[in-house]
Amino acid sequence: LCLRHYKSIADSLPTIIHHEPSWRIVFYFSLLGAIFSFIGQWVFSDGFHYPSPHGALCILGIGVFATLGQIFMTRAYAYGNLLLSSCLGFSAIPFSAIFGYFIFDDPITVMSLIAMSLVLASGVAASVTTKKMEATLVHGKKG
Repeated sequence: LCLRHYKSIADSLPTIIHHEPSWRIVFYFSLLGAIFSFIGQWVFSDGFHYPSPHGALCILGIGVFATLGQIFMTRAYAYGNLLLSSCLGFSAIPFSAIFGYFIFDDPITVMSLIAMSLVLASGVAASVTTKKMEATLVHGKKG
């Protein structure tokens, strides 16, 4: 059921991006994420815990920068080069592994390298294929 709703949202996103301002898309994305996180916190955990003042500042910083990043990514997909935006978006995967290794001492295993490679390769391949299909539809070529 969730995947069906996700698919319908993903299918309508290209249309929404060109008709709605970026801040509105990010607002509703964040609102739905907050609602489902709230429900998940109560169902799968033992409730909420108040963070320390330092922790609250860290959470606030993460929220502000994540929101700004989401607005910029939405604008990049709407007005920029879709292929370049997609490929740069997938570059977050190895960067997160590198940051995790140096900041949190997370191990980078062979299995995680294989998984990252598969995600990167499939994401780039999907982006290139989508771009080729769009070019074919726009120019009327058969390929």
